Amino acid sequence: MWKNDKELNSLVDEQWKIERGSDMYKRQTNLIKKRARKVKNEFLKSYADEINNFLIQRKIEELCRSLKKDNGTFRDSGTRSSCDPISIRK
Repeated sequence: MWKNDKELNSLVDEQWKIERGSDMYKRQTNLIKKRARKVKNEFLKSYADEINNFLIQRKIEELCRSLKKDNGTFRDSGTRSSCDPISIRK
């Protein structure tokens, strides 16, 4: 995650050239922190989106399974295996 970000790595490389404790060093440190937060948030967003996609896929699979069940909500009402009402009345 951190190693692959070219902008963050270039900011760190530039910081090595600056004298510690100077105002320029502090500004560079703030830029690095901002970029690190942005990279982390992008990573977490993509991870959350991936989890969400798996959840949606799982719900679709559960819906398909419930459609296939005989006792599901969407069963065919004409396929009941019960006694004929006419023969019961006789």
